Amino acid sequence: MNSQIPPKSAPQGWSWTHILRDLTATWRLMLDPSVPTMLKTVLPLLALVYWVWPLDLMPLVPFDDIAVVLIIARIFVALAPRDSVSRAFYNGAAPSGQNPQANGSRSGPSHPEDGEVIETTWRIVK
Repeated sequence: MNSQIPPKSAPQGWSWTHILRDLTATWRLMLDPSVPTMLKTVLPLLALVYWVWPLDLMPLVPFDDIAVVLIIARIFVALAPRDSVSRAFYNGAAPSGQNPQANGSRSGPSHPEDGEVIETTWRIVK
């Protein structure tokens, strides 16, 4: 087994890059028609209900509300269909060097939780 590739069940972490990746993917998945409507409705509704609920774990401090939104975004990405998540992570295209038809048992590019390194190119538009 390659020691550089984490096992499938290893958590991806909560670094700023992972948080931004999940939030970006969540936004793209919300606009993706192949993601079930029930998933697009229930989880954001739960986050909204917690955000406006008068009883809070930490009153007058929004940290718990932000944490709930981040956790629900992570759950939303985990429950979304794999091909939709791959399109969301790679902005609609297969990752460079991968041909979706070349993967033997899979119908698309591998899921980022399979130990694959995700590279993101940021472009600043004026």
